Amino acid sequence: MKWIDAVADDILEDLAAFQGRLYARHPQSHPVLDCLTTFMLGLYDYYSSYIANGMIMSCCAFIDGNWLEVRALSKSAPTNSDAKLWPYYMRNINGCAAAFYAYACFPKRDHPNIFDYVQAIPEITIHTNFINDVLRQEEMDGEEHTYCRTKSRVTGEHPIKVLQDVADEAVAVAKRAAVILKDVPAALKTLKEYEQGNM
Repeated sequence: MKWIDAVADDILEDLAAFQGRLYARHPQSHPVLDCLTTFMLGLYDYYSSYIANGMIMSCCAFIDGNWLEVRALSKSAPTNSDAKLWPYYMRNINGCAAAFYAYACFPKRDHPNIFDYVQAIPEITIHTNFINDVLRQEEMDGEEHTYCRTKSRVTGEHPIKVLQDVADEAVAVAKRAAVILKDVPAALKTLKEYEQGNM
């Protein structure tokens, strides 16, 4: 996923065609994306169908989100101050890889019952997104198209205030995920290991 994020502006047409080629069972137009397709289809060997489906949808949304972000930046589209949910929308689709990672914590071999953990997936996903926003290098480099910067422009709040709110929410959703999983020790242990590895 990091590779796609890094090279998206160089492979825009390949990203735009990705889902159509996937659903039509055509080889991808870029060899790395072709390998990604093979990898995605292999997820069913290790994850329940529902979880593998979610992981694949996350990959597809992430690819679309990268395409949209690059296109919006290349058009120098200003952020409309009335588009209050635009920063969240962009964060959500660009952060869909976080859902992939959240799902990946729970292979069917170790977690055969998806109902032991599936209700915590939204919290784990938001935690992953927001931890990424708090720790991301782009923010340190002054990049203007991060979630925090975009939200700051739309809301009129100072970027540091937005960043603090995001950090607070990252902590809150992690605590909620732990409460959701408290009665399933194996899932809670997996969550704690994921959080440590994510830092």
